[in-house]
Amino acid sequence: MTNRTITRPTSNPATVTTTDTTTESRGEFGPGYDVSRLTPAQVASLSPRQVLQLSPRQIAAFSPRQIASLSPRQIASLAPKQVLSLAPKQIASLAPKQIASLSPKQIASLAPKQIASLAPKQIASLAPKQVLSLAPRQVASFAPKQILAFSPKQIASLAPKQVASLAPKQIASLAPRQIAALSPKQIAQLSPAAVAKLPTSM
Repeated sequence: MTNRTITRPTSNPATVTTTDTTTESRGEFGPGYDVSRLTPAQVASLSPRQVLQLSPRQIAAFSPRQIASLSPRQIASLAPKQVLSLAPKQIASLAPKQIASLSPKQIASLAPKQIASLAPKQIASLAPKQVLSLAPRQVASFAPKQILAFSPKQIASLAPKQVASLAPKQIASLAPRQIAALSPKQIAQLSPAAVAKLPTSM
């Protein structure tokens, strides 16, 4: 087992920090460990295995700065229950490259309130396979301004059941290039109220 060195700050910021050398197998981040003591640099040094050892409560205790320091590899190692524990402000702190590293299973675990916290640039970073992993209730939770952030390629990747979940106000927010990306099969899944929001020239 390879030793990993983690520097933990002391309670007095003015003093020099101490260094503990531990192995990953000793579970130094048990359920009772206060992760708020870790600096962003220390969080970034955690192995995927150590990240996976953190409880949902510990993940929820990370500050937005700590969350932003996680690498795409660390983000990809999160279990669905850990992803679900992320607060909206933590979700909002994720960089597009971190969002892009989420697996379809992780995307599917996001609660509607987490979906609602995604910024347009984060939504634009979703790959078609990530978009396809969204449940209808997740698609329905997108605000009109979020829907507008979808690229034509992302719109074209929506499954029929996802398209069927789009509300009239979401359809009304689509730009012409997004509407042009809808296939006849997708349009056939829209409710009559949603179809009424499409341009009459279609």
